[in-house]
Amino acid sequence: MNIVLLKNISLVGLHWGAYSLKEPSRVPVVWKELLDLFASGAVKPVVYTQTWPLEQIASGLEAIEKRQTWGKAVVRVKEEDSSLPAKL
Repeated sequence: MNIVLLKNISLVGLHWGAYSLKEPSRVPVVWKELLDLFASGAVKPVVYTQTWPLEQIASGLEAIEKRQTWGKAVVRVKEEDSSLPAKL
């Protein structure tokens, strides 16, 4: 947030829960427009893919402390068995 304050940047958000209660007919329209933006490449989400196994949770916490990660730091409790079919 420091950069937002220093650069005088505006952040705009939306309370999605209230929006879906007050204007439920708009929700599918908004989702379609968002998905179209992603599909066209006009918007490219930043996805942080670093995860830590449970045994290395201290490393994950250290990454948060040193600001080496953003969003959520994911800890894998157990490895997925790739021989099992994916859940839908």
